[in-house]
Amino acid sequence: MTFPETKYVNESGSSLRDSNQTSKFTIRTSCSAATGIDPKYDYSQLGETWSAPKIFRIPSEVESERSDLYTDRYVAVMGGGMGSADICAGSVVYLIDLENNGEIYGAEANSGPITIVDTTPDGVMLADGSLEPTPHGSNISNALPSPAIVITPDTAPGISWRGAMVYFNDLEGKITKINLSSSTKHGAELFDQTTLFNLEANTSNSRYGYFGMDAGIGKDTNDFWLFGGTGNFSNLGGVKTGMDNILYGVKDPDFPYFKHLNSVIVPSEADGSFLRKAHKGANNANRILNSCLDKTGETAGECPTNADAGWVIHLDTADDMKYRKMSGAPKLFKGQVYYPVYQPPEGANKCNVGDAYICSAEDECGNNTSNQLDQADGADYGKNCSYIRQGILSEIVVFGDQLFANVAGPSEDEDTLYQTDAIKGEPTSNRSNWRELSN
Repeated sequence: MTFPETKYVNESGSSLRDSNQTSKFTIRTSCSAATGIDPKYDYSQLGETWSAPKIFRIPSEVESERSDLYTDRYVAVMGGGMGSADICAGSVVYLIDLENNGEIYGAEANSGPITIVDTTPDGVMLADGSLEPTPHGSNISNALPSPAIVITPDTAPGISWRGAMVYFNDLEGKITKINLSSSTKHGAELFDQTTLFNLEANTSNSRYGYFGMDAGIGKDTNDFWLFGGTGNFSNLGGVKTGMDNILYGVKDPDFPYFKHLNSVIVPSEADGSFLRKAHKGANNANRILNSCLDKTGETAGECPTNADAGWVIHLDTADDMKYRKMSGAPKLFKGQVYYPVYQPPEGANKCNVGDAYICSAEDECGNNTSNQLDQADGADYGKNCSYIRQGILSEIVVFGDQLFANVAGPSEDEDTLYQTDAIKGEPTSNRSNWRELSN
């Protein structure tokens, strides 16, 4: 195997080491080759099962039966998990038929599970020898470690279809929408997918998507919003030049329906044009820094307009570089989104423990509201976020009007369980498990 230029492996910590930085490169074979396994039972692309399954009823995969609700089946939807041990695992969505011996639902149409393409900035080589250019792709090896956002008629108001609309954020920074409903509006078909957003993630900015999103319908805008953030959970203490993690809130203007975006209709994987069109759609998707209003450091100010796809907050800026990253999934409650954030310790001693923060923002506007949370005695706000203590903050749980979270390290004491009042919001009624943005 011949590389076009010299590659370096230079991991020494010595100040006397050669100045050449270690080259980042991967060698992979095709992940599309036949496995010889019946597609209905082909779990060969399942990685470490980090993605919690969500259960719902899906319309029949037989088109002539799709209008008959009595042909619906219970399935569990889950991401392929982490594919760290196998580059061909993890970047898929499994629909597990709970009424038929664990078969993969839709296996015939999708040639097994639903593939979420693993993009690259170098373009993708197709079977016919042509190259599909993808300059906005990511060099992160993709996986789906996080759980899906699953919207069904019994959890959201005003839905006339059966089944579910499903949203996944993946490790390499794409947000994908999948139609698993009976809706045919805008020409939608069962198993259709489209890329909503591209978080412009790569190994340089470390904008990894390890944690799932939260979602809700805006009280002021009546838009459907998705909330998430980034950070390399496998290397929480990591610091590197160019790191740029974000928190975000983005809209899906087509909710509750599916619509093909990005000037392409992505077919099922059984179609020979799937790879080209899926990569093209991912490459053409809204890039978050181009389409969203930057609300970094703002506690007031303008909110996103209809022309904006949402808002984005950078956890670091050039004059305040602390290498912050999200340490747990966000939580939406009463018009506020709460993000667990970790700040690595300063200095060269990697055994030191960093600091845990909660960053909160207004759901539909993105204004920072962390100063309305209780602050630890004598602590300064870090990047306008509420300081908790040394350690790593878990995902936040809401009970009543209280926020609860665990803090891992440096010692187990009464402060390991964090508890504080939620920011006061406008009360509205709850509907089942559904959360309106200001409930």
